[in-house]
Amino acid sequence: MTPLSLVPPSPALAVGRSVRATATERARALPGDEQIPDAIDTLTHGITIRRAPRDVWPWLVQMGAGSRGGWYSYDWLDNFGRRSPTTLTPGLERLAVGQPVMRIFRIASFVPERHLTLALPPGAGERLFGRVAVTYRVVA
Repeated sequence: MTPLSLVPPSPALAVGRSVRATATERARALPGDEQIPDAIDTLTHGITIRRAPRDVWPWLVQMGAGSRGGWYSYDWLDNFGRRSPTTLTPGLERLAVGQPVMRIFRIASFVPERHLTLALPPGAGERLFGRVAVTYRVVA
């Protein structure tokens, strides 16, 4: 499950959405909710990967831009034509709170094989996006 919580710069921009998440998943408190306790909008995207958390976690934590593994998405859009990773890159599994992961996100919290929460640093992009936090939750 990939919940995204945000506070848009204007309430007029608020749009509640869900992609393939059940009503139970959308209503569940999730790690990272404390990043934006006054969120006026959320997006919950649920996916099912039929593998154990220990198998999914290494792939999740290597994602990101630059020297990281890339995105698991449309390569022509998110990876600037670079293919999504098909093998694990040693060393990318080491995480630390505050570590940059994506061009503008930093690791806010994580529990190995359970969840990874990313957030915009204070002041970064708030005028354009509002406050944004993204949690990737791995459920057995």
